[in-house]
Amino acid sequence: MKVPTLVMIGALDAPHMIQAGEEAEKRIPGARKIVYAGVGHMINMEEPRQFNRDLEAFLTAHPSR
Repeated sequence: MKVPTLVMIGALDAPHMIQAGEEAEKRIPGARKIVYAGVGHMINMEEPRQFNRDLEAFLTAHPSR
């Protein structure tokens, strides 16, 4: 994959989901990973303000071509 990639993981998510996110970060060149403490799988619902800030910052840093 040759596109900017943001991997967002909830620290309380199921172990297999955390592992999948970590594997994605390792396998996708240049991927950026954020781990959200105290949340599970629904990061956007559990921490909407932080999720939106992080996503907006990532999208601003990587405008579409």
